[in-house]
Amino acid sequence: MTSGAILWLIVGLELGADDYVSKPFNPRELMARIRAVLRRVRVFGSPSEAMDPSRVVCFEGYRFNLRARELSTDDGKSISLTDNEYTILSVFIRFHGKTLSRDQLADFVHHSENAPLGRKIDLLVSRLRHKIEADIGNPRIIQTVWRKGYRFSAQVIETDR
Repeated sequence: MTSGAILWLIVGLELGADDYVSKPFNPRELMARIRAVLRRVRVFGSPSEAMDPSRVVCFEGYRFNLRARELSTDDGKSISLTDNEYTILSVFIRFHGKTLSRDQLADFVHHSENAPLGRKIDLLVSRLRHKIEADIGNPRIIQTVWRKGYRFSAQVIETDR
């Protein structure tokens, strides 16, 4: 890829694209990527319906600032999140109370039909649980729904600050 092509790719991503396909491309890969986007929209709604990124939400003794990408306890202790942990926590909060399958979570985290699924999502959820659950053996915030996926069960309260 030339430096000019890379520049246009970056501009496209900055303007809102969430994926790209380079030439020559496999038509099956293109169709798989289109299906993944349509599946996300069908299940989760359009980007215009997305959570306001300036929101600060509180749950179970935590404050989550979406704009600053910061998670902290109510007493101010900062909790470090990886990009994928931030993404999955944002999705859980947006759809709190709903059961989300591994495939649905993977669509948000990996943005690709070819992305590894299943156990990688389980590992990501496990890492997030270790950071926010009081009792890992009996999780109350992120619950496993057997044969279905995961549900964010904590009450989510939106704040201005």
